[in-house]
Amino acid sequence: MKEWSIIFYFSSSICVAAAIIFICFGSSEKQPWNNPAPEKESSAEPGSSSPTGANQERESISEDDIAFIYQTH
Repeated sequence: MKEWSIIFYFSSSICVAAAIIFICFGSSEKQPWNNPAPEKESSAEPGSSSPTGANQERESISEDDIAFIYQTH
């Protein structure tokens, strides 16, 4: 049991040291690399495929469709 207490104290000291370093040297200033470039608006028509081929529109599913799915499986 003594071996586990050594591991516990060692792990705890690493966590406390990391917390102290974070408190001393961390800041809440916004960094310049945090400002991503704005996305360009697509010239594609609504309903057309995206560059990846996926359609961005969503179609709602009715209760009849859900009932049909459960009946066929």
